[in-house]
Amino acid sequence: GTDGRTIDRMSIDRIRKIVASLRDESYKPHPARRVHIPKKNGKNRPLGIPSFEDKLVQEVVHMILEAIYEGHLECWPSLLKELGELAEINEPVRETYYKGNERIDEVTPKYALLSTHARRKTFICNALALGIPAPVVMKWTGHSDYKAMKPYIDIADDIRANAMNKFNQL
Repeated sequence: GTDGRTIDRMSIDRIRKIVASLRDESYKPHPARRVHIPKKNGKNRPLGIPSFEDKLVQEVVHMILEAIYEGHLECWPSLLKELGELAEINEPVRETYYKGNERIDEVTPKYALLSTHARRKTFICNALALGIPAPVVMKWTGHSDYKAMKPYIDIADDIRANAMNKFNQL
């Protein structure tokens, strides 16, 4: 994430502060750190990596919603978009596509583009960056092909290399 804080500095006190800010509705997510995953066609796919606190809140909310809506998760995509709107994840995103020769430009609020796949990508990158072995993450996510995991592993390697560079500068 962009806040520079990691799991290493997590404490009960820090968790209590997060819970208090959620209760009094003053919690504001940090901007996500943007990285790009190379695609087979040579282009890059953007990926937002949230701060550890934001990821913690996401996971807790997910666990709560999963417990409440177990057996009814077909509504999860619309719930995710609704939560994104409530969290004010509403930056405009411009998308351009073509229908035949006609160019179509659309501007959509970011929350409308949230999907469980985006959440899955973020989870994979964060898990790998935390040092969880790729075969374990693959088992959790249902990936059976190492080649499909390679772009995420590369991102995690870059994250760890950047962290080591910061450590070496001390």
